[in-house]
Amino acid sequence: MVKTDYIPTVKSLIDQGAIAVSGNEELIREFSEFIYFKGFHFNVSELNFDCGNLGYLEIDDRYNCSELLSKSPRSSQSIGVLYSLDLSGKISLTVHRNNDQRDNLQLMFVANAGDIEHRETVFEKIYDLLDNSEYFYVCQQCNQLVDSRLIDISDIPVCAAGSCTRTLKQTFDVNQIDRVTSSRFDEIRVAIFEDEIRLFNSTTFWPHPHECHSGYAIKATLPLSASPAEVRELKTKIESEHKYPADCFYCKGEVHEGMGMSRLVNDSIEAITCYACATEHHGVIY
Repeated sequence: MVKTDYIPTVKSLIDQGAIAVSGNEELIREFSEFIYFKGFHFNVSELNFDCGNLGYLEIDDRYNCSELLSKSPRSSQSIGVLYSLDLSGKISLTVHRNNDQRDNLQLMFVANAGDIEHRETVFEKIYDLLDNSEYFYVCQQCNQLVDSRLIDISDIPVCAAGSCTRTLKQTFDVNQIDRVTSSRFDEIRVAIFEDEIRLFNSTTFWPHPHECHSGYAIKATLPLSASPAEVRELKTKIESEHKYPADCFYCKGEVHEGMGMSRLVNDSIEAITCYACATEHHGVIY
């Protein structure tokens, strides 16, 4: 059992206003940008899996990095707040363990704000703590978020002693937890569509030697019923077999799938060649 499959993601916490953020406005903006560029806020509705003009994942325009943490502002005393983050001179993260109708606070992390390079490390630590937090689990019987002290995790998480009717449930929509969709910056990406889960990557199609089109190539699909563990296993397998990104044979620059000209170069060596080097060394015009 991978425990993180049964806990809220940072995205689901932010989208539901479950993190109460306070402190310095500039630090809040910096942390919002840090979260934003983790790449989990993107729009799959316009993905093109054929020749086209889309060479990157469109960022979901519902999200503005400067407003990411203030979409659903809540105070630390609000019902539904699971964590409070104080971004001041001292940065602190606190969990709200509401297991008996009282707000039991527990400090998870504290650090000095420091300079911007130091803050990047601090932000990464906060993100990891939130994304891997074991203070709350989704009970696999009642499908509700429950304080981990009331959860039996000897196997899959369930309310202890089968007491689903007696445990306090957190105010949280567990259906928004998504441990399948990957970051848009991954080489092999994963997204949930209406009919299936798709594993894909960005590529460049060459319908003609002189003309290219950017788009996405589907590497594999899974049914919507596939578990996060099954998705991870297939994603890992595809990544292990994937030879990109790779170095150009000539300039050693990074080449991604479809971004090389090797298939158009009459070359005795089986090497990946970037656009520029294909032109310089082989006279390719595109």
